[in-house]
Amino acid sequence: MVTKSNVSQPNLANWCRGEGLEQAHAVLVIGVPEEEDLSTVEETLEQVKTLGKVSVTNSSR
Repeated sequence: MVTKSNVSQPNLANWCRGEGLEQAHAVLVIGVPEEEDLSTVEETLEQVKTLGKVSVTNSSR
């Protein structure tokens, strides 16, 4: 999927370092409207049982 801000693996790694997150525990989710409530995104991602507890970090808000 091509988006306005196409994030590559190195960019994700840099973002994780800047946020103090381990890249191995990061999931990049694209295509979520900016006006979407973060709790809705967390609840939706938690439906993927292998993810377990989900916490959304969004630096663009």
